[in-house]
Amino acid sequence: MPTGSSIVVDRRYVYRRWTIVQLSSQNSHVHQLLLRLGKRIRSLRKERGWSQEEFAHRSGLNRSYMSDIESGKSDISISRLLKVARGFGITIAELFTDVG
Repeated sequence: MPTGSSIVVDRRYVYRRWTIVQLSSQNSHVHQLLLRLGKRIRSLRKERGWSQEEFAHRSGLNRSYMSDIESGKSDISISRLLKVARGFGITIAELFTDVG
């Protein structure tokens, strides 16, 4: 194998390693945000004295999905965030109060 192509392979390898590190770092930040959001949702739900099942019904979501949201296991979409916020009778901005 010529020396020039060996350098290209090395550069690809370094690039791929850097990309994986970047994605892992970004995923870590997203995961931390999802955990904080889940805690906020659980707190709001408990303040109202609702079970997960009752709140899921009010929001139009599945109870097991609500559990995943509260535990930070689910990467929730904007449309589902809107359903959660409407279930509480608040805006999405208010949902993110103190989440970070």
